[in-house]
Amino acid sequence: MNVGIIVLFSTDAVLTIAGIWVVARKGPHTQGAMHGPEALLLLVGALAIHAFAILACGIITQRIDGVWSASEQLTLVMASLAGGAVPMLLLGYLVAAGFASSITMFMSGERPPSPVPVGCAEAERIALSGDIDGAVKAYKWFYREYPQSTKPLFEAAVLLARHERPHEAADMLREIMRLNRDNTVEWLPSAQLLANILRNHLDEPESADYLIAEIAKRGTVPAPVAETAKTISRPEAAAKMDRARTLASRGNVDGAVRLFKEIDRADAASPHALKAAAVALEADGRMDEAYRVYREIMRRFSNDLPVWSLAAHRAALICINHLQSPDEARTVARMLLQKSPGSAAGRWAGAYLMDVNRETL
Repeated sequence: MNVGIIVLFSTDAVLTIAGIWVVARKGPHTQGAMHGPEALLLLVGALAIHAFAILACGIITQRIDGVWSASEQLTLVMASLAGGAVPMLLLGYLVAAGFASSITMFMSGERPPSPVPVGCAEAERIALSGDIDGAVKAYKWFYREYPQSTKPLFEAAVLLARHERPHEAADMLREIMRLNRDNTVEWLPSAQLLANILRNHLDEPESADYLIAEIAKRGTVPAPVAETAKTISRPEAAAKMDRARTLASRGNVDGAVRLFKEIDRADAASPHALKAAAVALEADGRMDEAYRVYREIMRRFSNDLPVWSLAAHRAALICINHLQSPDEARTVARMLLQKSPGSAAGRWAGAYLMDVNRETL
């Protein structure tokens, strides 16, 4: 009988520890408290495990002792009641609390508060500490816990895009769009951001155009993109870009810059033509003109952090190395450090400002 009792009490001890853990993690006063039906299923499962333990205790006793005495039967009954009482009470408490909370909300007309903002705030706190990978993991974990909204995944994609990780951002946006095929409200922002990344960062204009067409089918086209589609086609823009690069390679920088600016006027949502113009001018040694183009990119694409950071970095370097404008270089470097501290350009700005401060001491 002793071996059977040990098996029974060991099983009930495990159930008790599990019950305490569940109450601590999913109790009525915790974030993501367990609902009544979930707790009821857990209780049924625990009862089934407890019943199997009683059966195992009986079988072991039968094999060892052969015949059960009345005292052994009474001992088994008392042991099953004593050992199973604690975990069953814990899980019963969860069931009662879960159903009571649901009934109270139903009677008062309240809806359960969405936990998504709380989760996003925690991930944002991690991101502010500079741990981007940790923040992305926090967003993903929160989505797994509360899949009623893909907002945490979208916030993670935005974070990746801001920190110059467009490939990872694009992969996450595609996953969000797949999950929201029938939910235009959450599908649309992801589609718009993905179209922007494909066009401006991954150099996939054809994919961006296809996605813009899909957005249009749902009745919404981002305003800058819609305007672009009216003024110049993507194949035409690509052909003009090739022509402009050819002109620059042959030494006709003025002709190349004119063509780049023509493309920019027709496709104002994309920074590619302006960046190419600035690079051509810089390669030709026309640093003051290149600097002005980089500043124009900074002004027009201030919300596109990777594009803005690259332009600001080049502008600062031109001020330092060619225009002998240290004050302007410091101004741009401070802007970089403030706006994009986690990027490579932002880290360069921090190091540059430290060197400058050291020299002035």
